Amino acid sequence: MKLFLRYICLISIVTFAFPTLTFSNWLVPPRLTEVIKTNEKLQKIQARKLRVLKMEPVLLLEEKLSYRTVKSTSAITLNRYDTIDMLVQEINLSKWGYFQSLLNLGWYDELTGEPLFQKNKLTEIVQTLDRKPFSLINGQFFDPSKKITPLSFGLKMDGVVRTAWADNRDESKNILVINKWWAQILPYSWDNLRDAEWYLAMVNLSLNKPKFSSENIGRTYICLKNPDTSNKSSEVLIFTAKAITESVIEKELLRWWCTRNSSSKLDSSGSTQLWVDGEFVYGNSHKWNPDYRWIPHTIAIYE
Repeated sequence: MKLFLRYICLISIVTFAFPTLTFSNWLVPPRLTEVIKTNEKLQKIQARKLRVLKMEPVLLLEEKLSYRTVKSTSAITLNRYDTIDMLVQEINLSKWGYFQSLLNLGWYDELTGEPLFQKNKLTEIVQTLDRKPFSLINGQFFDPSKKITPLSFGLKMDGVVRTAWADNRDESKNILVINKWWAQILPYSWDNLRDAEWYLAMVNLSLNKPKFSSENIGRTYICLKNPDTSNKSSEVLIFTAKAITESVIEKELLRWWCTRNSSSKLDSSGSTQLWVDGEFVYGNSHKWNPDYRWIPHTIAIYE
């Protein structure tokens, strides 16, 4: 009897302290609708956690990337990034920095009449030059599967159109024109290429149409710093990265006082190449490996 009374007292205390708890709460399983609601709440919480995790890399990319000057002359300054393998050259044309386009004609295409150029390694090209350049970069797009290849886009040198076609791919293009004292970027048209009067005019891709924007591959960009209303500037920047996404490097272009209209994309992926005083940067291909391919159009930077 005493044991029974103690049991009743215990039940009373529990019921008074926790009025929502009854025998039905303890013994009857929850309804299916309640289980579904609970699962939905858990799914929403988990989804929010995943969104936060996915946003973290984007937030990291907003942080400013640091760089430092590693070499400087009166006309050219070389900067190296600290956390990524990327070099930036600042060429001042008004202080006697200049570009030289290097091509080695092989033959002509019998069907199109377009010239075909021989490919070379950067090390071979350096040995053929009478004067040591500050740097060498890969110029334009080409066919990597051919031993001698046409250039993918139009090129004019010293008043002569060397290669005309520029419509073999559905891309947004522009024309980089380099004079003795300044450079300019024009919208692409055959008339603008044909009528370019200065030393070098070459067709490149513009920033208006992204491609492989999220791939971490080799990249080469040329842009004009602080262009005027005619999209001209005496300061030319060359970005060369072993592996970087398009979105990150294009944010850096804006940070260096370039604009979308004053920037050109050169050949990327494994065709990204840079030689500076015996040091090489070979871009990673779409397969994530360094690519040491030979190239037909090399640009030498001198002062």
